[in-house]
Amino acid sequence: MHDFGDKPPNEILDIATGTGSWVIEAAAKWKDASLLVGFDLVAIQPASSLLHDRIRWVQGNILDGLPFADQTFDFVRMSRIAMGLPETQWNQVIEDAVRVLRPGGVLEIIEEDSIFPFQPTPDQLNSMEKARDSAPPSSSSHADHDTSGSSVAGHSVRSVPQPPISRRPISIMIPKTLNPRTRSRSLGSQNSSTVVLPPSSKMPPQSGPPSSHHSTSSRDETPIPFVEKARPSTRDPRDHTILHQAWHNMLDDRFIMPKPTSLLSFYLPSHPDLQSVLSHEPIQVVAPRPSFSTRLHDAIPSSPDEDSKEITLAPMGTAPVNAPRTSGIFTTKDAGMHLRQSMQVVLGCAEALWEQATRMYPNMRRDDFDRLLRDFELDMLDRIDTRSALMAGVGWCGRTGRCDLEEWRERAKRFPPSDLETAPLICRTIRGFVAIKTTTPPGPISNHTTPTSPSST
Repeated sequence: MHDFGDKPPNEILDIATGTGSWVIEAAAKWKDASLLVGFDLVAIQPASSLLHDRIRWVQGNILDGLPFADQTFDFVRMSRIAMGLPETQWNQVIEDAVRVLRPGGVLEIIEEDSIFPFQPTPDQLNSMEKARDSAPPSSSSHADHDTSGSSVAGHSVRSVPQPPISRRPISIMIPKTLNPRTRSRSLGSQNSSTVVLPPSSKMPPQSGPPSSHHSTSSRDETPIPFVEKARPSTRDPRDHTILHQAWHNMLDDRFIMPKPTSLLSFYLPSHPDLQSVLSHEPIQVVAPRPSFSTRLHDAIPSSPDEDSKEITLAPMGTAPVNAPRTSGIFTTKDAGMHLRQSMQVVLGCAEALWEQATRMYPNMRRDDFDRLLRDFELDMLDRIDTRSALMAGVGWCGRTGRCDLEEWRERAKRFPPSDLETAPLICRTIRGFVAIKTTTPPGPISNHTTPTSPSST
């Protein structure tokens, strides 16, 4: 996002680099950069022997602090780490990113909200409330000390009594089932010693495997019986209310911020060591239409408009100077790819969602849950409709015969669609931020320690 012009950065850090693709692309673009470091918990990047020696991979846990000296980098970047970062840790991570940034250096953050691409109707919500009201009293009360433990997403969770209005404690591990290629896993326990990275140094050795984190969790609610009406055989396959609630319970248990784009819009402008904080309106991507939706009566515009809305960075709290303020909602020919991205994140959290579903419905069978998840996947694939896109684009007809998606569409036809199902569905909300580190120490009101000015490179 940031335009470096004819003065590209020399030392670059990509936090939560994932597969390292951005670092490799940056190395190809900025050929004069002397050092490009990709930092991540897991070693899923290409082998260093296959890459230029300017590129280094460093494994570590972002919650243990970045293992780099103060004022090491000209450009620090973070992208899509919110699903693995508790809300209470955002300030620590931003502080550490600013610490390793040189005065005058650029901090760039690209983040998106944690969206479950489904909007329950009032009737669907009422059905869950009725099921909750008809549930028998729970055998245990949160007024008593609950010391039972369970395993959630590969780490221990222990319930403790909590005030009714308090937010639930956190579990800082994102489910291990989440595909590392759909997001970067930068959590775990790693060696936090400082890594010195002169241009001639080699990549530091990877630390041992991450250890499990222990935290507490409680839910001040009565389990809901998994009534026969909710079974897939008698349920609208477009109704994902159970998974939708399980998704939000999962985020709540881990203290994951559902809308980190809003959180960052407060954190960054108030940081004493950052100046010229720029951003743009959140980009809200509209999911493709479902197959039953007609173009004539669909509320979504029929033509893509991504080319008509230029993304313009502007100081926080002001409208772009050279562009009118818009709603930030995009319909795009690539909406299917965006929806697939959101779908893969949900599917990657299957085990954590199963844990939440059994808390709500203790007598739910695993095959019932798997069918709920499969119906959700087929609903998203119905909107993505890769086959039609290939037919329209390259004339590919594909194989013949019935498939799971066609059978799902036949079942869906037995249930009339709701108004919400034909209305626009936001499948991704993305926002970018750019900030410059101040070159002068902050005022006395700040407790932040400003590093000394570096020598010229």
